[in-house]
Amino acid sequence: MGADGAVVVKVVSSQSEAEVVCGLLRSAGIECAHRDTDAIDSPLEDFTPEILELARGPIGAPPTREIAEVVDDTVGDVPVRFYRHGEPPTGLVVYFHGGGHIIGSIAIMDNVAREIAHASGAALISVGYRLAPEHPFPAAIDDAVAAYGWMLDRGVAADEIVICGDSSGGGLVVSVLLTLMRRGLPQPGGAVLMCPWVDLPLNLQDEVIETVRRSADAYLGAHPADDPVVSPLTADLTGLPPLLIQAATGDQLLGNANALTDRARDHGVDARLDLYSVDAHVFQLFWSFLPEAAEALQKAGEFADEITRDAVTDPRARATSARAASPPRARRG
Repeated sequence: MGADGAVVVKVVSSQSEAEVVCGLLRSAGIECAHRDTDAIDSPLEDFTPEILELARGPIGAPPTREIAEVVDDTVGDVPVRFYRHGEPPTGLVVYFHGGGHIIGSIAIMDNVAREIAHASGAALISVGYRLAPEHPFPAAIDDAVAAYGWMLDRGVAADEIVICGDSSGGGLVVSVLLTLMRRGLPQPGGAVLMCPWVDLPLNLQDEVIETVRRSADAYLGAHPADDPVVSPLTADLTGLPPLLIQAATGDQLLGNANALTDRARDHGVDARLDLYSVDAHVFQLFWSFLPEAAEALQKAGEFADEITRDAVTDPRARATSARAASPPRARRG
């Protein structure tokens, strides 16, 4: 504990995923401090046990955007949080949080989910997929696909859905799209990738951030890093839906967004890259005081609205989307 009673966490510096989550914890009144990580082998050693629990847990910052209905539930064995508006939704957004595949949670990213739901007018389902190293590849993908399939099973047309993720969650989005293709399942109407991390083999950086390397190793486990599902920069992306890719010009992982955009366009995908003059990784988290972040979230919402509004033209289909976005327990009541 700090002198004033705040919890102190020691994390890796230099634009790491841990530092991004540390910033979110600060917004909830929890202080963070940096330490040297030369002797660290496990990505989870960046955190004290107390802070690891917070970085994965059910505590987030106080809500900054009112949403008519916010309910926690499960889809199968996968934790989810449902966000619904008072009026019928324009469609559905499925959101995967970032955190280097090792940290992050529905609660920590609650306010980002609220902003996306507000900007899009869609219902939103935030997915609490399993994390590494306890659950390496393909656990996160399996959970994400299960949540997506749950909505299809309830009658939602795939083109009424947009999937969205930030950082490693953006990489998970692409892995999900490729997995859907492999399994013969329909693609969603579109996807939003905010500062995506898709280079798990770490080929794009001259100097690899140590935390990123350890996170990649933890997520992959014994799985080869050159598998196109986890390394989409080598994948055949033909047939993927329209992509909105957002990135910061000063982000050390900017090359991921540039390379993914080029790869997608080379395979005939409608890929739009929006660049913002910001230095932070996943700058969208700071929408409350950073104009570029607020603009990016608004643009993400507008993209999702365009995709889903075009798809949901039949009032009966709109009703189906509303029912599918209702938590299972709420429907049982």
